[in-house]
Amino acid sequence: MRNSMTTLLALATLLLTSTATAQQVVPGPAAQAWNPEQTPQRFKRHGRRGHRGGKLLARPELLQAKLGLSDTQLVQLRTIHDQCREKTKAYRSQMRQLRRQMRTLIQGETLDGPMIDAVHREMRSLRGKVAELRFGARLQALGVLTKDQRVKLLDGAKQRRQRLRGAWAR
Repeated sequence: MRNSMTTLLALATLLLTSTATAQQVVPGPAAQAWNPEQTPQRFKRHGRRGHRGGKLLARPELLQAKLGLSDTQLVQLRTIHDQCREKTKAYRSQMRQLRRQMRTLIQGETLDGPMIDAVHREMRSLRGKVAELRFGARLQALGVLTKDQRVKLLDGAKQRRQRLRGAWAR
């Protein structure tokens, strides 16, 4: 009887200490909800995923004062942006459909490896096509700028890269 009482007491103590320990566990950063007030400074300016660039075409008016763009250049840059956006519209729509399809395949009962590979190949192909169109549009946009404006633009990009490197080194 004494042995069973000692065993029971030991089990109760073990149970109580393990419960107390489990309650004191603090979840790590990955388990905590995202709080915009605690977001690192490097993400605050450009969103949670970081800055993807493309300001030259997406918002040329931001560069108008910095580079001294004329009104004609501004109209030309907006036209190039609109044309590129229109050309990539169908690809972006296809990409959304492929993402949905991939999600459905991955969440299914069984994983169909060959089908997942085929969808992934198609997604890579579309990304490449969009990248080619955007690269062509960037070259067109750079052709609208004067040599001095291109130099200013590249200097500004170099400074941004250096600032970002410094932010990531912190």
